[in-house]
Amino acid sequence: VFHSFLSVKTVCCIMSMGKSWNKLGRKGHRHERAQPESRRHLGFLEHHRDYVQRAKDYHKKEDELNHLRLLASMKNPDEFHSDMVHTKVFNGRMIVDKESKLNPRRLKEIREGDHKYILMQLQHEQNKLKRELGSFHCVDAADLSVDHDNDRKKSEIEIIESSNSKLDVLNEKALITAKASVNKKADHIIFVDGNEERCTFDASKYFKTPKQLLAHKHNRLKTSQLATGQIKMDPERATKLKKQTLLKYWQIQGRIHKLENIKKYQHHLNLKRKIKSGDKFLVYKKRDVNSGKIVKKRYKWIKQRKR
Repeated sequence: VFHSFLSVKTVCCIMSMGKSWNKLGRKGHRHERAQPESRRHLGFLEHHRDYVQRAKDYHKKEDELNHLRLLASMKNPDEFHSDMVHTKVFNGRMIVDKESKLNPRRLKEIREGDHKYILMQLQHEQNKLKRELGSFHCVDAADLSVDHDNDRKKSEIEIIESSNSKLDVLNEKALITAKASVNKKADHIIFVDGNEERCTFDASKYFKTPKQLLAHKHNRLKTSQLATGQIKMDPERATKLKKQTLLKYWQIQGRIHKLENIKKYQHHLNLKRKIKSGDKFLVYKKRDVNSGKIVKKRYKWIKQRKR
């Protein structure tokens, strides 16, 4: 009976300790304190784990620098390295010639991919420029040229007698060729019957507009409109529209410059591809008289008869 009583007591003791069994042999979790409010302006409070991470990074960099110093002290100045051939200095910058290290077959694939990409970009930019020029009428391009004296350039109006004119009005090509030979921009040719009418010609009366508006190539208001006051526009609104027009011109000019740069790079890339194609060619080198360096190269391919 006594032994059975002991066994029952032991079991009851173990059962009572079951709730705190997992807590035996463990340390309580201690939360590391944050930066106090009075020292919050000093930044993040560094704990031990942060210091360990920073110390490991510092010693890693220190070991790498020591290793590089050791290599520099043991370097042979007469030693040859392959990068001595594949690198060159241009305007103080080190340029690595990666093409000389590549396989010729792989290099040909890369150049073909570059050629296709440049061609795609060229067509993309041409379509963009075409769309912008189609949606924007450059009618007031002549109005943007202003002298330093804050006076607009006078419109060039040429008066020609129809009897003495050698131009065929019905022949459009002849008229365009004659205007191109004069080398003038946005000229207005007016045909009169005789020399008297030519001498007494008044452009302001002919166009029915004030003399100050003769330089305008578009939206040229008439005297009757100005007298009745039909046209009303806020000066600030007009200035804003003019700024938007100038901005559009600058955007189109930027696209034209970008297109020219792409064409130059395409020409350079095509020249490289043609040189590496294996066809025979001659090289004409132009050297500087003083330094003797090669200033310009010109390539000429030998024409071969195709069977």
